[in-house]
Amino acid sequence: MKTVPVGAKQALAAIKEAKPDEKSDLASAALAAVGFPKNDQPTPLASELDDAQLAVARAVAPERDVWVGKWAMPQPSWSRLRWIGLEPPGVLEKPAKRPLFRVLEHAYRQEGDTSLTAFAKVDLPLADRLDAFGDIAMHAYPYVYANWERFDELRGDFAAAWAKRTADRAVAALASPHNDKLMNPRASFTLAILLGLARGKVPFDPKWSVLVNPFGAPERELVEALKGVSEPHRTRALVDKLSKNVLYASAETGLALLPHFPSAALAKVVLEKASDARTPKAKIVAGVSAVAAKHDAVQAALDAFKGRQPKPLHLAIAKEHYVGKVTELKKTQRAQVLRMFERWDGQDLSLEERFAGGEGGIRIRELVDAKGKRVYDAVSFNADDGLVFRANEADEVAHLVQHGVECDDERLYDALREALVTGRAKKRR
Repeated sequence: MKTVPVGAKQALAAIKEAKPDEKSDLASAALAAVGFPKNDQPTPLASELDDAQLAVARAVAPERDVWVGKWAMPQPSWSRLRWIGLEPPGVLEKPAKRPLFRVLEHAYRQEGDTSLTAFAKVDLPLADRLDAFGDIAMHAYPYVYANWERFDELRGDFAAAWAKRTADRAVAALASPHNDKLMNPRASFTLAILLGLARGKVPFDPKWSVLVNPFGAPERELVEALKGVSEPHRTRALVDKLSKNVLYASAETGLALLPHFPSAALAKVVLEKASDARTPKAKIVAGVSAVAAKHDAVQAALDAFKGRQPKPLHLAIAKEHYVGKVTELKKTQRAQVLRMFERWDGQDLSLEERFAGGEGGIRIRELVDAKGKRVYDAVSFNADDGLVFRANEADEVAHLVQHGVECDDERLYDALREALVTGRAKKRR
């Protein structure tokens, strides 16, 4: 039996009281003292370590502030704990002749970045495949990578539960101050999460906005996933990512999304990035103009970009009525009211359950523009809490909170406030 050298014991003892920036050096000293394999070697199984190496690895494993990048072990502490046997194994560590993490690591070391291909070929049940993919995407093991390409399979209660659980894990890891921080998650990872949430109709938690990534994802699935992100969080996240990005085609990416999610803020960032686009600027502006022909908010952004003062938006209440029974709601109104309640309390309840519980008294106001065209529906209850939707659609554009309006589009905000809050906009007869 090989015992732990005195120097290694002293280093491990010192880790507990050391400052975060000192812990990595102490951990490395202990690992070096027992001859632990470096990162140019395969990640060993616990059974392949001698007693001294195993003892040091178990002592280092829980330490979130240590960086072990030059050693043949996982970097995140949660992965180290599974790998060394201090916590139950995940799919990657599941006992086998060659655990999955070793299979994928071997593919990378032998043929480069083919662990992506290797993962795609592994025969796993969907539940295990998702769990393994989530761990890989959060950097469970060095030299082990994976993309998710089977988006059609992300359906049902299990996919929704995985997406919600993994979204919370990813957000916490992105914000971690420790050395297990998640950096630059792959686009297919964040897309899989958002798609699972959207298809499972999981009420969107604003903290998940950091997972929105419009780059490097197939447009059809990206649009579907983004529809599950509530406003104003969707537009804010898109604008933030597009405006900060310097490596990808922000203008082209934003322009592709603009017809699906038309807003002044998104149009503005597309136009601002047009000068840096590979596509000619005139073509980008023409694309925005085509969307602007159908959406006043985009037209206002285009006018401002061209130096013209945008025309103020005038809205007025054309019709107003209260709904006390679920049977009084039309098809689109059902979707609007259901979305309103989901945004309010996050509970997955049917309208029948809502109304049976006494949550009737829904107020619906149809808003028209200066030409008398119905353009928005304001749906609210309680102390005028609710949402504003595009007319006869379930796509929200603003929030109503305690007789107030929340909206990132200043022009729309002013018009909604005049019509719904101050009452200065006269009702149309």
